[in-house]
Amino acid sequence: MPVPIAGDQGFLKLLNRTAIVNVVRAHPGIARVEIAARTGLTKMTVGGLVGDLVQEGWLREGETHARQGAGRPAQALYPNGAVHALLGVEVGVGYLNLVVTDICGGVLQRHFKPYHPSTPEKAAEDVARMIRQVLQAHALQGRTLQGVGLAVPGLVNSQHSTVNVAPNLGWHDVPFLALVRRSLPDLSDVWVLENEANAAAIGEYAFRAGEKPALLVQLMLGRGVGCGVMIDGRILRGPRGYAGEVGHTVLRPDGPRCRCGNHGCAELYVSERALSLGLTDNESAELTIEEIISRVEQGGRPALDTAGRHLGVLMANLLFTFNPSHLIVGGPLSLLGEALLGPALRELHRRVPADLTDHVDIALCERRVDASAIGAAAAALEARLNPAPTRREPASVAPADRSA
Repeated sequence: MPVPIAGDQGFLKLLNRTAIVNVVRAHPGIARVEIAARTGLTKMTVGGLVGDLVQEGWLREGETHARQGAGRPAQALYPNGAVHALLGVEVGVGYLNLVVTDICGGVLQRHFKPYHPSTPEKAAEDVARMIRQVLQAHALQGRTLQGVGLAVPGLVNSQHSTVNVAPNLGWHDVPFLALVRRSLPDLSDVWVLENEANAAAIGEYAFRAGEKPALLVQLMLGRGVGCGVMIDGRILRGPRGYAGEVGHTVLRPDGPRCRCGNHGCAELYVSERALSLGLTDNESAELTIEEIISRVEQGGRPALDTAGRHLGVLMANLLFTFNPSHLIVGGPLSLLGEALLGPALRELHRRVPADLTDHVDIALCERRVDASAIGAAAAALEARLNPAPTRREPASVAPADRSA
């Protein structure tokens, strides 16, 4: 779905198609007449566009239901997960994670490997190689690729598809999307680059069945700490893209010095690094999540309880700041499950009045360590479906980049 010039009939048709697809995604099993009522489109317009979307594989028809009173039986409509596919790749701190999904968020294949890139250019080459190998192995299962999403742990200029800074990777001002596309010039016309927490929030929202949350906060806990905030279906970025960098909000002003130069940042108390220090008393220790889980099981609960209490303080700050309807905890540390969330919730309830906590759904992310990769795929889907002319080509790094 190319981006047309605003105001022409093609643009209006794309808007209507997008509205229909989004209504069906939010309400699987909905009938055409209900789509017309929810979108304000005429029944004739809905009927014609639904026919096109079914033929193109975006929607599928399901069971029929008898309608009250006169009229033909209503046929249920669902997103079609059998025709199109998406690629999502997370460049994590210490790993690469690639997923192939359908347009409903179902994971068709997953490829995870430990990884420590020497340079952004090397990382881009290896991501492109990983994508190429997966596609050569027929991972799409006969589906048509509709977009590629990349997620990185850093400040991303999504408008220009560059990484402004990724402290945990040591990157500064990197046109990462263009670097990857240079090796895959003909793969897809839809590519997106997202911060990994924002990507996870987009995926949580886009692939959530039923009514969408009015305000969703996705907290990601790994080597660093970040969060993505979805408000009425749009990611909160801020003028400079710094929204959600809660890992560098201060929990203890008199705390130790952080890499960012401040003291007492949340990242020093609720992260893989924080637990590595708490479990080993070694400031240079960098345990993997598997090693952290093992040490906790072998008597490291006090360190986990301390991290959990600090997590509760951070979550309380998020509730007071955003008043979300949903607060989802994801990232590698979410693999600790209730052992981490339990002390966090106890601290949260000690600090936040019930009138606020009773109206927020707090849960561990079901996708755990895959949340950002799946979210990157979801971001690519949103870019494919959204006709708004907001996407730009990534900054060029070589003449070959313009061939995509």
